[in-house]
Amino acid sequence: MADEGRVMLSQGARTSLPRIGKTMTATTTLGGVLLISAALLGAAPARADDATPSSPSAPAIASSSSSLAVAGLSATMPRAVRLGVRIMDSGLRDCHIPFDELASKAPSCQGAAPAPGRICQTSSPSQFTEVVSVSLVMPSQPFARRFCSGTLLSPRWVLTAAHCVLKDTSAVSATGTVGADFVRASTGLMVSSDFALSLQAEERVRAVKTEIVFRGYGGRGNDPGPYYVNDVALLELDTPLPTEAIEPAALGPADSFDASSTLAGYGISNFAGGSIGRFNVTWPSALTENGDRLLFKPDDGRAFCQGDSGGPVFAGRNRGCRPDDISSEPRPRRIQAVISFDRPGTFVGGGSTSMDWAESCMLSPEMSTQRVTVPVIRDWICQTTSGEAGGC
Repeated sequence: MADEGRVMLSQGARTSLPRIGKTMTATTTLGGVLLISAALLGAAPARADDATPSSPSAPAIASSSSSLAVAGLSATMPRAVRLGVRIMDSGLRDCHIPFDELASKAPSCQGAAPAPGRICQTSSPSQFTEVVSVSLVMPSQPFARRFCSGTLLSPRWVLTAAHCVLKDTSAVSATGTVGADFVRASTGLMVSSDFALSLQAEERVRAVKTEIVFRGYGGRGNDPGPYYVNDVALLELDTPLPTEAIEPAALGPADSFDASSTLAGYGISNFAGGSIGRFNVTWPSALTENGDRLLFKPDDGRAFCQGDSGGPVFAGRNRGCRPDDISSEPRPRRIQAVISFDRPGTFVGGGSTSMDWAESCMLSPEMSTQRVTVPVIRDWICQTTSGEAGGC
């Protein structure tokens, strides 16, 4: 993602095919900038779950493990703040300014213009408890490496992208049956709500019990597409997160669409010369509808990249202002799509580092997200979660 500002309370051969994952631009935060990654458009579909940024042929994957993995994740998280999420101060002090006026009126936007690929608006990660990282247990590695993102729809259910579970394989190929969901006991996936700050760091991590991929997932597909059709999956957590510590998102109404949106995830970013696994949020240019896809072209570096796959596309502009602020943001946030894939641009530096990937994502000619408000997918989510998902 492009670089924005956030406020924290506490401390490869390339082809014409798409790639999955994402890169975000960063925003400013007290203590750092956020970036979003965009990874699925245009090159050979590079999976965010099967390579590292040092490999120019594919995006980086995040892996996690058991107790050591939890310890590894916890070590990088902010110190817990013993407040319920609904009363936690966002740390933002410009929420009286409408979003569209921030660039000219916000204190963070005064002075010199942001560097290329950076934006001056700020956000508050402490207010995004519903956005989680997805990691994979790797017995050979003691610490977790993140490879995808997701969104809590309830304390027990996470919405993500199908390719985060099955990679390029379609549901039909995986099950051997037309019209059957792919369901399996988790093979080591874990999720973390890093900014559920009312919990201690180790309490924010949960093992995944069941992985469920929508029956219509088409896998990578063939040139010239379509690619990653019906790119939706659900993860059932082994133990629900405490309701007082999180604010799950809600599905947008059936067939709803808002061209104004917010992206969030843990993918590759241009932050600090290139990073991955760090929370990012950004606000892309206007989305356009294309069947069950919502598309956009990166603007001023506002994009997604490897590792952002499965992360939310929220309706409207959200940066962490609270419902009782003058320029309020409604809660729960409404999710209208999940980050799917992009067509990567030219590798400026050869694709050997996270920054190379971030710049390539920001040069993408098109980014594609999977709508979850189309009735067939929305109904599937509600039925699979037995109505537990927000908005059902």
